[in-house]
Amino acid sequence: RIAPRRLRSTRSAREAEAATVSDDVVKQELTLSNVPAPLANLGLKYLEHDALRARFKSYDVNGDGRIDTTEARQMLVDAGVCESGDADCDKFLARSAAAVVAEMDSDGDGEVTWDEFKAAVDRDAEPVDARVRPIA
Repeated sequence: RIAPRRLRSTRSAREAEAATVSDDVVKQELTLSNVPAPLANLGLKYLEHDALRARFKSYDVNGDGRIDTTEARQMLVDAGVCESGDADCDKFLARSAAAVVAEMDSDGDGEVTWDEFKAAVDRDAEPVDARVRPIA
């Protein structure tokens, strides 16, 4: 039988380990693709130009033409990474959103413009045939 104090410290150690593993997985996944892996469930690379533009605008909540880390959090929630509202999930979303923006942000200003967003999606789109390319 484990004493309650020992159980709590074990649970905390497990949670800390799980958080570290989750962060490592996100970092690893973000290096595998131009569109960060956590966003793969959004199906962005299969959208036509107008639909992709509409999706970008839906995430650009303040309408400034850029997606910042706050707006990128919603992309992660929509992709099913985790549900916002849980303290652990919110921390994970904050770190992951920053990583997503950094991965797509080619000029390093901390925000993703439409051109950067589209370029990341286009680079990630795998042609069905060598003669087929993403719509420009």
